[in-house]
This record gives sequence, structure tokens and C-alpha cells, in this order.
Amino acid sequence: LKTQRGEHGEGPWPMNFVSFGDYKMPGLIYILAPFIKIFGLNNFAVRFPNAVFGSLAVVFSYLLLTKIFPKRKKIAFWSSLFLALAPYHIHASRMVYEPQVAFVWQLLGVLTLVSAKRNFLKLFSLPFFLMAMFTYNSPLFLILPLCIIILYFFKKDFFNKKTRKSTVFFL
Repeated sequence: LKTQRGEHGEGPWPMNFVSFGDYKMPGLIYILAPFIKIFGLNNFAVRFPNAVFGSLAVVFSYLLLTKIFPKRKKIAFWSSLFLALAPYHIHASRMVYEPQVAFVWQLLGVLTLVSAKRNFLKLFSLPFFLMAMFTYNSPLFLILPLCIIILYFFKKDFFNKKTRKSTVFFL
């Protein structure tokens, strides 16, 4: 925290941490650093950000599903309720778990991508997708197919004459 180096002296600001030989991505570690600085090294400082991300997952899932199904808000309500009450989600929100944080970054990226009215605003989803990739390894393989599926289902919004160039730039 004070030297801005990894646990084995690599750095400054290393892009992966050796840990126990699993080479963790830096996203969650860098998210936790200010909380540890403010509250000290204790359970609250380490678990609080994950609890916030778990709560945000419920909110973002509701917002995303209201964008995907604008006339059927019950789908968004019930799926968000099931996510909020799912034992796995509650358990993952109570501990320090990188996939939980990466899931929220992915939700926020898809929400930004789907809800942007102008095509250049869709580029604001890129930082959220990058944060997901820097938080956990599986988004490295999930985000490209996810974006291709989104482009397929929303092709009329992405591939009209006005927005074709910015869509190609996004890819």
C-alpha cells in the first residue's frame, strides 16, 4: 500500500499479482487499497466494497432488464428480486470475490452499451468492460462474444448509415 508495489516487489502498480501462483488480476486489489487506507486492514475494509458491488448488481440488473424489456417491467423486478435473494449472490457479496466485482462491471458495461442514445456514447461502455477484464480472468473470454451478441440483437441501432463508422471503431 505504501510502496505501490506487489507482494514480491514487482511494480510500481503491477498488472498482475503472483499471489499463490494464480496471478490475480489487479482490479479488486486496487479497488480495496483506498478502503484499507481509510479504515485500516480489517474485515470491514476488505468486505465493504464487495457488499457495495453486490448491492449494485441488483440495481444494475433491474435497470438493464428494463432497457431490454421496456414493456414488461415485471421481468426486471422478479429477476432482480431473485438475484437479491439468491444464496450464491448473498454469499459472494459477503466475501472478497473477484468474479462478483467483474460481474458488476460487465453489467454496467452492457447497460451503458444498450442504453446509450447516440452511438458515440456507446464508447463509454469500454471503460467498464476494461475494468471487468482487469478484475477477473474470465471476462477476457466473455466480453467479445457478449458484444457480438449485443451487436446482433441491436443491429438496427448499430449498423445504420450514421453510426456504422463508430461501430467499427468500437469493435
